[in-house]
Amino acid sequence: MPRKGVLLVLEVMQQLKAYAGITLTIVGHGEMQQEIEDCIIEYGLEDTVRLTGKVPYEEVRSYYDSHDVFFFTSLRDSNGVQVIEAMAFGMPVITLNLHGQGIIVSDETGIRCSPESPAIAVAELKEAVLELYNNPAKVSSMSAAAAKYAAKQKWPEKINDTVTNYYPF
Repeated sequence: MPRKGVLLVLEVMQQLKAYAGITLTIVGHGEMQQEIEDCIIEYGLEDTVRLTGKVPYEEVRSYYDSHDVFFFTSLRDSNGVQVIEAMAFGMPVITLNLHGQGIIVSDETGIRCSPESPAIAVAELKEAVLELYNNPAKVSSMSAAAAKYAAKQKWPEKINDTVTNYYPF
């Protein structure tokens, strides 16, 4: 879907294609499939970007397990459940600092980039990737923090936090 911001990520990947080991896997399919495929060819990303198409959830889990960082560049989502799901697998999140994802992701669990303009977003997303690419220790610490945050996103924990923080007796 256009609102998912995949074309921004492809612009980032175009700028990063010279860096060994930086790859992108786009899981799923949608109305922009052909446009994305065309963009991959236009940008020369055939060796660094992979489209899976629609996959069963059991297979989606394997992508979480086999990748280091989760990109969430949605331009309009109130609460990206995929963000918490990725965090549950210990994935740091690179996202745009807006809507729900701008609240869910913290400096400890990922990197939030400015959505001020497409050019600024692409530049900051690229810098976020490079920051993690060049700092495996940061990826590890963010991974642990992401998993810890996700583990707290259960109803008993949320109810306890709400009662403790808003109804101090």
